[in-house]
Amino acid sequence: MNLAQWAHKHQREGKSAADVLDEEIKEPRYLEAMITVFKLGLACTLSSPSSRPSMKDISQILQRCSVNNHIGSLASASKSQCAASLRYIYLAENSISEPVYDINSLGRRCYNLKALNLSSNSMDPPGREVAEGGATIRLRSLDLSYNNISGQNTFVMLSPSYFPDLELLSLKGNKLSGKIWELSFRNLLYLDLSANNFSEKFPSFQDCSSLQHLDLSSNNFSGNIVASLSSRSNLNLSNNKLSGELRVETGDDERGILLCLKQQYWGNPSSLEQWNSTSSPCDWPYISCNFNGSVTRIYLYDKGLKGSFPSKIICQLNSLSSIYLSTNYLWGTIPVGLSSCSMLEELDLSANNFTGKIPGELFYMKTLLTLRIGENMLSGEIPTPIAAYSLEYLDLSSNHLNGSIPDDMI
Repeated sequence: MNLAQWAHKHQREGKSAADVLDEEIKEPRYLEAMITVFKLGLACTLSSPSSRPSMKDISQILQRCSVNNHIGSLASASKSQCAASLRYIYLAENSISEPVYDINSLGRRCYNLKALNLSSNSMDPPGREVAEGGATIRLRSLDLSYNNISGQNTFVMLSPSYFPDLELLSLKGNKLSGKIWELSFRNLLYLDLSANNFSEKFPSFQDCSSLQHLDLSSNNFSGNIVASLSSRSNLNLSNNKLSGELRVETGDDERGILLCLKQQYWGNPSSLEQWNSTSSPCDWPYISCNFNGSVTRIYLYDKGLKGSFPSKIICQLNSLSSIYLSTNYLWGTIPVGLSSCSMLEELDLSANNFTGKIPGELFYMKTLLTLRIGENMLSGEIPTPIAAYSLEYLDLSSNHLNGSIPDDMI
């Protein structure tokens, strides 16, 4: 006798479903749901297939079971005062379907609450006009991802005037559209607005100086990127309709400059995992520094770099004398701006996917001794005249160059 036959036998004997359940897993508060699932199992194992419920019927039964056994409403919870010790509330993956505005009421009554997770529920739009101002809510973490939230009122409700201490805000996977309010969360570290229906221009960033993670992917943002973001940000703008160039604030922080290169231009490769915001670049692998603690050498041979070569950023490393980026997946043109790296002596960009012409400005750099740009897809003629000041080693092999060899080379 298998388990299904045993269960059917007990049912025929007139025993209740509650008596059949294993005592070790029988939990009073979940008893109704467990009985429903048990009866559903019996129905699905009837001997005649035509007597068994359809998948649609099963889904509806389980949905009703979930709704009848969820934790209750935020509205009722927000009418009572929370215990002073309550800091964290996790209500993810339930069937809560209250207006999202009830979070404000809950936050004011639970005045010591720091984190609230309501992800994967059925939270609705605010449902009424939200007036600006009022008491502040001291939440630091608010996760509303994967709900049914939409409408402009949501942004008024979640404005910095209500949530000045917010460090994490996730609205991923909702139905938000229209214009995003000006982002000015001074303490915000993590913001995820991905997988919504935004179709406006790129949002305006005010004071988000602490931001370390920004995900606006899988929307329909369009137009030029006009934001200035911290170089420490993990940034995802994929699957949009954006154009233009992102301005990155690096300041004089060499660590910030290198993290910007790693995360925003070179694909954040796993080989550079030890490059982080908590240690000095002089302690990182593949980086050398002088006695003053300034970066002088970057050696990233075959490290899986994917992206472009932003000379405006890398040349902010004022003591940089050697750049080795051979055998990676860098593309685009070799930037003319490299000539502004005033201390550069060695440059190796060989075995990448660079295209376009060789910038003649490279040959006029007073400090450059070694230039390796072979094994790319460079085209056109070799720059002439090639009156290099101090060049000692030049490799242009395995490209698509044409024309004659300049006289100054011979």
